[in-house]
Amino acid sequence: MKIVTACSKCLFEETSNKPVPEICLADYDEELCCYQCSKGHITYTRIQNDRYELLFDSSIIAYFDDYYRESVLNASSSLESFYEYMIKAMLFIFKKMSMEQIDDFYKKFKSRSECREGVFQALSKVYLDKDFFLTNKSKKLRNDTIHNGYFPKNKETLKYLKEIYTIIYDCFGVLMKNVETLEYVEFCFALQKKISDKHSQFYANMYIPTVLSDSTITGDFEKDIDGLKKRSSYMYNKKIDDKVGVE
Repeated sequence: MKIVTACSKCLFEETSNKPVPEICLADYDEELCCYQCSKGHITYTRIQNDRYELLFDSSIIAYFDDYYRESVLNASSSLESFYEYMIKAMLFIFKKMSMEQIDDFYKKFKSRSECREGVFQALSKVYLDKDFFLTNKSKKLRNDTIHNGYFPKNKETLKYLKEIYTIIYDCFGVLMKNVETLEYVEFCFALQKKISDKHSQFYANMYIPTVLSDSTITGDFEKDIDGLKKRSSYMYNKKIDDKVGVE
């Protein structure tokens, strides 16, 4: 995925007495994006969004491009990444575990997707008094796509995306109703500190308004993904044709 960002070092150089940051395209990775502008500046940018948010945006963009198989795969990865995020959030907030303790616990089942989902559902039931399972039809679509080489159709892909969007939106909403804002902020700071402790070089921070994190998020799937269509060109350098949309 390409992220549209600006060279932070260009901000400190002046052209006609006016700072002109150069717009660059950076390859996204899990921590720092490294890129070089035309002036030779090497810049590092930390994308502060969690991985599940960007994966879900990728699934929506793939859907609009008619790559339904890739859309389902990205959405499935987004949901699994969300499980990881919520497991860590609930252990940190409710169990008062440190990030080091959480990482030691999580690595025991990190590579086992069914275990990850099981831990997520169990913690959600205990601490949020609710579970968030996919329907059997959606599970079959995911499994057929991942394991059997199935090519999903437009409508079933869209329904799958909407179901995952709803699970993430509802689950996060329930979490925020059950915790104090400060407790959640402390969890976010702990995640950020873990990353900053790993990197000694200077880097800029950037937060992207995604389908799952934009300040105008409504809980209305169709409306929120339409918002991505309008933002995609200046976030991902990806123009989505207005004629292409939800059927």
